[in-house]
Amino acid sequence: MLKLFAFDLDQTLLVHGSIREKNREALRALQAEGKTIAFVTGRVLRSPQFLAAQAGITAYCVGSNGSVTATPNGHVLSEHKLDPQTAVKLIQIGLRHHVYFHFYSQDTLFSPYFYPEKYEHLLAADTTYGMRMQCNIHIQKHNDLEKGADQMLKIQYSAGDDLDLQNALMREIRAIGTVAVTMSGKGLVEAMAQGVDKWHGLKVVADHCGVQPEAICAMGDYLNDCGMISHAGVGVAMGNALSEVKEAADMVTGPFDAYGAAEAVWRLKEEGRW
Repeated sequence: MLKLFAFDLDQTLLVHGSIREKNREALRALQAEGKTIAFVTGRVLRSPQFLAAQAGITAYCVGSNGSVTATPNGHVLSEHKLDPQTAVKLIQIGLRHHVYFHFYSQDTLFSPYFYPEKYEHLLAADTTYGMRMQCNIHIQKHNDLEKGADQMLKIQYSAGDDLDLQNALMREIRAIGTVAVTMSGKGLVEAMAQGVDKWHGLKVVADHCGVQPEAICAMGDYLNDCGMISHAGVGVAMGNALSEVKEAADMVTGPFDAYGAAEAVWRLKEEGRW
């Protein structure tokens, strides 16, 4: 029987930036049966904590692609920062390529850039994203940015549609040799400490709860979800997922905006898996 259900957030559990009622119903049903819920995301840790509280869901939270994990009451179970020298190298890669990037600590987004027209929703308190309540945002001058390097859990670069830039970023990051690299969306290149990914963070939660991998269900849509989807007893890919993610999954459900996460929960219920 499945005991632990892990959900990616963006393009999986969230619809228009929040946990909508159909997905909430599925989460509440899992809770009523005593199942453990984990939100596993590339976002800053405070974001899944905020979303869980907003939806009235008790959830373990895994942030920054597995770099930090916390219990439902906020107790940090694990944290894996990049060493400061490596973090500085990663910052310099972003500056050298003149690409938008930001990096996370547990509760803060650091960036040398701010584009109001692109990131206005991150600051507006009355949007569905509500990022002002989800994390602190520090816009720092290039020369000051390295002061936050000793707090870095994850860095994200936005290459957009520029495949040459994306490949150059990944090549230079890998050349450092002591980092894990993945992608969380089109053109979004991300780096964490070596050995860290979403499965690493989810396994911390599972070990804490005494749950074996075969009793875990993990859902996601992109490359940074592949590890937890392939290692979990039941891996679920959204209908909008990349082909590589679907190939790693045991089940493919509807797209995220058709409440594919809830569909998977109810299908597994019908199959007697929980």
